[in-house]
Amino acid sequence: MTTTVPGRGQRGDSAVLVETPVLVEETARSGDVRIRVHQCLDLASGQLLLDAADAVAADGGERITVDLRPVTGFTEAGVAAASECCRLASGLPGGVSFLVSAGSSRRALLAILDCR
Repeated sequence: MTTTVPGRGQRGDSAVLVETPVLVEETARSGDVRIRVHQCLDLASGQLLLDAADAVAADGGERITVDLRPVTGFTEAGVAAASECCRLASGLPGGVSFLVSAGSSRRALLAILDCR
């Protein structure tokens, strides 16, 4: 997902498109929510991830899928927040699942699981 930010782009545009750090989207299955983390899983994106997971749990969601495939790096604070997300989602009927690929997203998931 991209967000328009006022400013000057590289070609003199009046706006610059930037990647949002966390995207929350409903899936086709009722109660299943996918949370996609972009770029670095750091304190800021980790807190957004945690806030989104908390909202899903409060709204009676069924399951949370955390998509880490776009992650290019992570910090200890981001890993701790994602680990807390796992704890929150463990109370949901469908729990939590992660989507990863090779590289940074896989290393981030291993750090999250190690943090628990």
